[in-house]
Amino acid sequence: MTTGERIAKKRHEKGWTQHELAKRMGLNSKSIKDWESGVSLPSTKNIIKLCSLLNVSADYLLCLDSRETLFLDDLSTGDKIRIKAILQALKNLHIPS
Repeated sequence: MTTGERIAKKRHEKGWTQHELAKRMGLNSKSIKDWESGVSLPSTKNIIKLCSLLNVSADYLLCLDSRETLFLDDLSTGDKIRIKAILQALKNLHIPS
């Protein structure tokens, strides 16, 4: 998957159009279209903005790492507590190898 494909995927997951992402970035829609189609790549400044808006790491966005990072910042406090409890319960399971 290319950087452009990853931008498009995460944008779709947010339910945003190219125009909406461009507006949030302070850019025109052509920039987003060019990134997603592979015509160009975002600048370092725009990669930082994209990572924040799309809740991904730069390594993921730039295809240096295939793992998606789960950011909990946008979740409610209750949801964060529940997720942490689930993760702790999974850690406590002793599943034989």
